[in-house]
Amino acid sequence: MQNKINLELLLRDLYESMSELAIVLDSEHTALASQDVEQLQQAALDKERLSDRVQQLEKNRTFMLQALGLSNDLAAMKQLIQQSTGHDENALFKLWNMVAELAQECTAKNKLNGIIIETNRRQTNAALSILQGYQADSTGLYDAEGSTVPTQTNSTIARA
Repeated sequence: MQNKINLELLLRDLYESMSELAIVLDSEHTALASQDVEQLQQAALDKERLSDRVQQLEKNRTFMLQALGLSNDLAAMKQLIQQSTGHDENALFKLWNMVAELAQECTAKNKLNGIIIETNRRQTNAALSILQGYQADSTGLYDAEGSTVPTQTNSTIARA
């Protein structure tokens, strides 16, 4: 019975933490779209805190599996739920499925935000290259050590 209570609490904590993380990822997306630096900084702090929390809960879940000699996969998780429950086995399966869906949702949101950040970084670097008198889309030339160096242009912006 104790194992059931621990698993149920763990899954509830995971669900709540991941739900908060999904909200923070939405906030990060909004901050990226509006270029709100303060909101982006707060989202980054919140995301780090919640990611750490989710990681710790995942370690606890893995420990529960390992304590019973189970591997860390879907089949083992189903077995853990079956061993840990009585009459509310379906409720725990449902909760686990909701956690798994949230994990996929958070991963997708985080990837999308990462793509936006990378696109913004490239655009910023291209603009800086133009302002500094380099061709933004040029791969450059090679120096004596074999490293690439950007090619300079006679841009009036760079000389201003």
